[in-house]
Amino acid sequence: MNNITYAKFEHGSRTGKVHGLCQYDYGQILRLPDLGLPSAVEVHFSLQEKGGESVTRIGTTKDGVTDVAIPDSMLENGDITQDYWIYAFVYLADADSGNTEYRVAMYV
Repeated sequence: MNNITYAKFEHGSRTGKVHGLCQYDYGQILRLPDLGLPSAVEVHFSLQEKGGESVTRIGTTKDGVTDVAIPDSMLENGDITQDYWIYAFVYLADADSGNTEYRVAMYV
């Protein structure tokens, strides 16, 4: 499928990268390799690496692979006319605490 973008993680790294996204290519799916994620996981998307606002999507894991929809608003980015980055933060929580466990930087 042309709408699936694969995150690449170096061995042992918690930060992945994606290249090849294009602005206005709606309906894109971020696919995360076998990270041992639960069947449903929060993924926060932002145009800023730190601070700012985010858009949350729920990713689903099947057979060790997690898919989550990249928000179309991030692929529009207010009609910006230069290359930019989208950041995805994989957030895991239990009854007592929550943490960002993985990050993905996506070049658009």
